[in-house]
Amino acid sequence: MAARIGPIAIVVDQKALARADKRLAGYMGRPLQRRAQQAYIEGARLMVKPARQQAPVGKTGNLRRSITASKVRLRPGEMAGASVAARPSRKGGHRHLVIRGHRIVTHLGRDTGLRSRPNPFIDRAFTAVGGEVLDYIATRTLAVTGETFTSF
Repeated sequence: MAARIGPIAIVVDQKALARADKRLAGYMGRPLQRRAQQAYIEGARLMVKPARQQAPVGKTGNLRRSITASKVRLRPGEMAGASVAARPSRKGGHRHLVIRGHRIVTHLGRDTGLRSRPNPFIDRAFTAVGGEVLDYIATRTLAVTGETFTSF
């Protein structure tokens, strides 16, 4: 047996709707993307100092100095992004070996059977200050439009 639903009357104030659309249009598109990208970069910069403090100290300190915040290439559908990592250069070219660990081989390439211990210092820095960074980004991007989020 089908239930009967009575007529529903909806009245929309066109002027109020137009004002709301105009206000939201100021936050959407390119201005919001620029604001979000700037917030992500600034948030990532907050994490550089703790990451440098967590980095192992070598003879030259090049790995520690190579840690920076940078923009990332965006995938389709993404609005903004940033990364904190050791730069892949002459100064920090061994970063992946320190972070992930590696096989220890002789100069001739013979495997010794030993492995170095991984040292994920960037992950430890994010654990320490990641909540602050995410809050910083949220207050500068999503708070403008009145939205909230729980995680990234």
